[in-house]
Amino acid sequence: LALMNMEIAIAVGLLRQHGPNKKQLAQYYHIVGEIHAGLKDKNQALTYYDLSFELVKDVYPRNHPFIAKCKLSKSRLLCQENRLDET
Repeated sequence: LALMNMEIAIAVGLLRQHGPNKKQLAQYYHIVGEIHAGLKDKNQALTYYDLSFELVKDVYPRNHPFIAKCKLSKSRLLCQENRLDET
């Protein structure tokens, strides 16, 4: 329940301040993905990692460290599930 409230608070807070900032929103999505991964909710973690990646690939250059972090987080999770072919 606390995680769901955090997700809602992130969305509301970002929309209140000047509309959504893609870089900041991507970082929040990634953090929420890490929380879900830590809770062993891997499908939700993958969803948030994908949301994060979709935002960052449009706002950062291809060689930016945060893009690498997004890809690494997803790959690590898929590797644990033996689903690495989905990257």
